[in-house]
Amino acid sequence: MLPVNGIEHCLKCSICHAACPVARANPNYPGPKILGPDRGRFMMNKSGKTVPEVEWCTNCQRCEVACPHGVETASLIRALKQEALHEKKHYWRDLLMGYPHILGQLGTAFSPIANFMLGSPIGRSMTAQMMALAPDSSLPAYAGRSFQSWHRGQGHTASSNKVVYFVGCFANYNRPEIGQALVALLKLLDIDVIVPKQVCCGVPLLSNGFRDRALKLMSYNVQNLLPYVKQGYSIICSCPSCGLALKKEYGRELGTSEAARVGAAVYDSSEYLDIYGQALEEHLSAQSWRLTYHQPCHSLAQGIGTPSLSLLRKIPGVQVSFVDGCCGQSGTYGLKEEKSGVSRQIGRQLIEAITDQKPDLVATDCGTCSLQLSRLSDLPVEHPLVLLEKAARGAAAGLGDRYRPAV
Repeated sequence: MLPVNGIEHCLKCSICHAACPVARANPNYPGPKILGPDRGRFMMNKSGKTVPEVEWCTNCQRCEVACPHGVETASLIRALKQEALHEKKHYWRDLLMGYPHILGQLGTAFSPIANFMLGSPIGRSMTAQMMALAPDSSLPAYAGRSFQSWHRGQGHTASSNKVVYFVGCFANYNRPEIGQALVALLKLLDIDVIVPKQVCCGVPLLSNGFRDRALKLMSYNVQNLLPYVKQGYSIICSCPSCGLALKKEYGRELGTSEAARVGAAVYDSSEYLDIYGQALEEHLSAQSWRLTYHQPCHSLAQGIGTPSLSLLRKIPGVQVSFVDGCCGQSGTYGLKEEKSGVSRQIGRQLIEAITDQKPDLVATDCGTCSLQLSRLSDLPVEHPLVLLEKAARGAAAGLGDRYRPAV
């Protein structure tokens, strides 16, 4: 299914190409204009095969943000990826990594074994060889207990104010302290949290061309979220990719009124908390952090401004600077053997901008961005929610290694 704002809306101005981080890092990449709106002319080469370069697209969606005419370039490229699915070199690897909720369930259930495979030199080498990953891939460790499991053991308040939390795989299985921080912050505002049944948002599958499989996950989530939306609840996402998917991709991929209704009820976690910014500020204690905030591409694509930056600046005593740019990680993209070099090249300019600011730590809303930033800069990286929760409970300025990768 081609997007409504497709080929016919393209003005051929090439602004999308100028905004594309992959095009800047890889001179062999045709770019979003050619692979998106011009796909009718470039979809087939002389041998009759689809364009293999389409695999280099990270689905960062900066092309759509930059487009002056609203062309849904990322959707056009994903459609081409779907058509080229049978030619995918690492089909089974990409399919397996497209189900992080299943990997997460196994990873948390057998976390000692999983973390050995991810963290030890022998395990890391075996994993890299089996999965065709870069030898220096920084994979996140699995928690011994998922956020959903933790949340089921928590008592609920008598508050009539409630929100629904779409946790996302990273906060659920790798860093449950992100979700725990959100619950704690909302509790300060007398807001209770509901966590319904959910699976992966579908972005990992969709980004790799497995659209039909992604639609099944999307439909499942809509089915479980819609009853709460009908009752007037808002849906909160702490992962930018999940938030963008629910807000934007579900409606245009599923094409149903139910998906659109769910999308209209979705907020990024910081976007929602910023509404209560003045009330939250009263709970924040002074900290001495000097930090740099990095806005993930999928947060930028939501068009919500920089609410995390606004909230971090409410913490007394904290010096907060902002840096723009793509880190190059894009989910599992930067982990893959054939794409790791391009991923690093994309992130290098961003890392230089961060290190020039000489921060104590980096804040970013995206879990996989945090892996890339930590790996390339050797700085500790935290989710804004974790920092806000630390300040709210008056924690000392211990930065910790919560976001350091397993290897």
